Amino acid sequence: MKLVIPNVLAVLFFINFLSAEVDQTKELKKHQLIFQKIQELLKDDMKFYHVPGMAIAIYHDGNEYFLSYGFADKEKEILVNPDTLFKIASITKVFTASLLSVKLVESDIQLTDNVSKYLALSPVTPKDIDRVTLLQLATHTSSLPRVFPNFKHGANYTEQQILNFLNLFEAPYPIGTSYSYSNAGFGILGMALANASKSSYMQLLEQFILRPLNMNATFLEVPESLKRHMAVGYNAK
Repeated sequence: MKLVIPNVLAVLFFINFLSAEVDQTKELKKHQLIFQKIQELLKDDMKFYHVPGMAIAIYHDGNEYFLSYGFADKEKEILVNPDTLFKIASITKVFTASLLSVKLVESDIQLTDNVSKYLALSPVTPKDIDRVTLLQLATHTSSLPRVFPNFKHGANYTEQQILNFLNLFEAPYPIGTSYSYSNAGFGILGMALANASKSSYMQLLEQFILRPLNMNATFLEVPESLKRHMAVGYNAK
């Protein structure tokens, strides 16, 4: 049997098709306007803060968008692109706190545990570090300093150096009573989580965060083959 579509239905189908096209065009124009506004804001901020390059990723309504501006390397005139690798610095703390959350669920670790339980410290007691909990490390209320003594940016502070410091650590104010941002504290938290899991920090990252989330371009140490994609770090000068 031959199917015949009445003219009125054909017109309706055609109107619906046009309507869908108009909606898609409106949506596209809306996105273009949003991206244009983002671009204007970024250019102003980049100029004001002396930022040479920037990348923005947007996920909206099931669609992925990537915006890039400026240089990853000014001297070599290498532009920022979707493969550019940026140092995330203290955003690493989000990963460490996430690992703590996972271990709270999957093991017998407790927020109230003293961190010394998971560190190979000297048996001499009492020590101030014996009263610092995992929660205090994660909330910057441990009374630990911002960085370890004689810390040089970019240099590795060995585990033994950290333990030597903690064996002699004297809290400058009562532990748990005040907020003070501490990179040292989060480094110790990451070390404690690794020891508690009888693993390394990188192995924990791979197991619980990077592989499950398909974060295939996130590293503690960038492979030699990918170093050409690294953005150069610049300060205000």
